[in-house]
Amino acid sequence: MPRAVGDEPASRTVELVALSPDGRLLAGAAGHLVRVGDVVDGTVLVERSVGGTVTALAFSPDGATLAVGDSAGTLTLLSSGDGRVVTAQIKTAITALAFSATGADLMVGDADGGVRRVRAEDGSDLGARRDFSHRVRWLSFDSSGSTLFVATMEWLHAVRAANLEPVASRFALRSLAGHAFVPRSEEH
Repeated sequence: MPRAVGDEPASRTVELVALSPDGRLLAGAAGHLVRVGDVVDGTVLVERSVGGTVTALAFSPDGATLAVGDSAGTLTLLSSGDGRVVTAQIKTAITALAFSATGADLMVGDADGGVRRVRAEDGSDLGARRDFSHRVRWLSFDSSGSTLFVATMEWLHAVRAANLEPVASRFALRSLAGHAFVPRSEEH
């Protein structure tokens, strides 16, 4: 009998989740373990252990690939259908992932404040890199795919996706009661 996505040992807490863009697949991670399951019937389609603690998950736009970043700095690209694996070494803990709209490129944020553009097919470096002064917490593209938003511990940055050069301003993220932020623009 196939195991369902929710059949976790009591000691396992799911720490990260990602939903495929079409809503059919759900990925969950706990420690070194990643599972991809079918949302409708709960069947586990892919199960994989990675070298470090899983710190970031992102599905490609077509849902065919799950990017997994870990604390050891390894980028793992899993085929969500057959579990085929490609790995690339980033060399510092991966903290955020975002696929381009076409799915050809993947943006990788790290604990040292770096963002780099890699080929989604094999994780090879495409040469675009930008260093920020704080750990990268979150990455997201605008609707056109031309601007990448990078949230660090203190700032929200807008950069060109192609070369990671600043678009304009950055915004200060100031905590209010620990749950909200008030953006404050500051020129570079």
